[in-house]
Amino acid sequence: LYKQASYDSLTNLYNKKYTEMLISERLMGNQLKAILIIDLDDFKVVNDQYGHIYGDQTLQAFSDSMKKNMDNKGIVTRFGGEEFMLVFDDINHEVIEDTFNKVAEEFALYGKQSKGIELSFSGGVEVFYQEDEIVKLFNRADHKLYYAKHTGKKKIVFDIDV
Repeated sequence: LYKQASYDSLTNLYNKKYTEMLISERLMGNQLKAILIIDLDDFKVVNDQYGHIYGDQTLQAFSDSMKKNMDNKGIVTRFGGEEFMLVFDDINHEVIEDTFNKVAEEFALYGKQSKGIELSFSGGVEVFYQEDEIVKLFNRADHKLYYAKHTGKKKIVFDIDV
């Protein structure tokens, strides 16, 4: 029952509800952390053209790559659909960007090797503090994610220059 309540059944990653609890605990820890919200680019096309079985396999491969590349840097979670989040225990732009790039390379390679297609994703990073509310934190990261998607995809956004 604990596993069903805490993990996503397809990817075996933490689910959204359990991740919110983990972030709440970290907010009390008085340490700066960072989240990276990720959304797979044009994933509906993958499901429509290749079917949901391949779509599920792709989500599993993506999840495995994130787990491997996160190592012990933080938490990997699936929010649902094709949206994921990485919670980093340390704010280090190089580590976050390096993790993003390694997963991006593996994901692109998976697409090319499995179906000869281009697979990519975009992400938005937000630093969080003790006083941050979870909803506001997610909204700020999500805003950066969609900025990345609307300005070319296949990238990570730390700050938005307006």
